[in-house]
Amino acid sequence: MDNYQATATDSESSENLRQDKHFHLQKAVNKHTNHLAENCKKFLMEEIEDIKQPVFWRAVMAEFLGTAFLVCFAVAAGMSDESSSPNGLLFPCIESGIFITIIIGTLGHISGGHVNPAVSLGFAIVGEISWIRCILYTLSQMLGAIVGAAIIRTVAPSSMYRSFGVVGPGLGVSDVHAMIMELLITFLLLFGILAAVDKGRKDSIGSVPLHIGLIVSLNMFAAVS
Repeated sequence: MDNYQATATDSESSENLRQDKHFHLQKAVNKHTNHLAENCKKFLMEEIEDIKQPVFWRAVMAEFLGTAFLVCFAVAAGMSDESSSPNGLLFPCIESGIFITIIIGTLGHISGGHVNPAVSLGFAIVGEISWIRCILYTLSQMLGAIVGAAIIRTVAPSSMYRSFGVVGPGLGVSDVHAMIMELLITFLLLFGILAAVDKGRKDSIGSVPLHIGLIVSLNMFAAVS
């Protein structure tokens, strides 16, 4: 009888211990869930607050215009008449770098002058811009690129279309090699931009727009060739 009572007591203690562990585990899960919900709510409120500001939409429009003009002039720099020799690498590479310098100097105080979805994504990842701003920047840049290409196609004679600014892997270059090169030059671009605008810098690199424009030209010379 005593052994039976001892066994029953042990079973009851084990059950109480199991329930106690389950209670504390559930309490911890609820605490973390509530904390996550509060953070998500705070994040969404900050995102919504961002798009309510008039300067937000002015920045989105600036990205649209900047990308439209960039694509328009970059494509134009590489076009040539069928009866003449192609412009080659020199014009597009130098023109793109110069135009990026002008765009950043002109629109930098409004939107940052990203004119590139990769740049906007990089700034969102490091917390310099909100994610909703990144998404709308990207959409405006894509639309701007389409409009820019449409403008130059409208004003340029058909004899100058050729490949119309379309680029692809060179002779003997595989898709994998081309992708690796794109990753490298995109990394260099973002690394150079984020380093140039780093708020913790104590030194001066001179003109930030010129710094970024030179990176763009360097990348194009390295990749297009």
